Amino acid sequence: MSRAITFFMVFLLGNTAMMSTERPTPPILTVEPKRNVFLVDESVVIRCRLPRGQSATGVDLYQNERMLSEADNFGVLSLVNTERRHTGKYTCDYTIVISGRTLTSHVSNQETLVVIDLPPTPILRYAINQKQTSQVEIVCEIPNPPSSSLIQGYRLYRNGGEISSKQANQFVINYNLEFDGYYFCRSFVNILGEEILSPKSAEVFLTLEGSNTRSCQNPNSKSGYGLSKQGKKIIIGSLRSLSAICQT
Repeated sequence: MSRAITFFMVFLLGNTAMMSTERPTPPILTVEPKRNVFLVDESVVIRCRLPRGQSATGVDLYQNERMLSEADNFGVLSLVNTERRHTGKYTCDYTIVISGRTLTSHVSNQETLVVIDLPPTPILRYAINQKQTSQVEIVCEIPNPPSSSLIQGYRLYRNGGEISSKQANQFVINYNLEFDGYYFCRSFVNILGEEILSPKSAEVFLTLEGSNTRSCQNPNSKSGYGLSKQGKKIIIGSLRSLSAICQT
């Protein structure tokens, strides 16, 4: 056998050996539902998907580079009730056996999960602006906010529609034809580009005396009022007590 043929065979065998020891293609890690932020007690499925047609002798799932024993043999972790401890960075890989050798794949893409509590329910307070008599000040307040609170802003609603959003919790509403209505507010946090709203505060009905109150349904409800320097009377009612204001 010539030296050229011998060299070629050695080269070919060497390449074949190198190819047989290359790490397999990485799997794909998915999160269902497809988002990153979850509330405590929600459900989520984290799944390690192998390349099409690829078989494996084992699939491993990791949280913050720690192997998860809770995942099944197919690389699926089903969380029926999420907890804050499930927050972390998740990856996976799989193993195959070639010619008696066990090879571990490249690591999958990384998915980040953040599990948080629902933002606390705010309380809506209101007062007549003593300096600007044509305005009402509304405050969306968190009672006893936890030190770990990540609240980033507040939204104010009238008759179910959002009318203002800001980082501070104070809103100034001018008297106008659209002033009358049921007001409530929410706090919110924004994590990884996802906004999580708090439950809404108790609704409060505000109207100027003498304005149109055709939507009133309970003329016997209790109400309070405030009087501005201009003499405008603001009628105040609480939806919690089923109040609605009627002018006679």
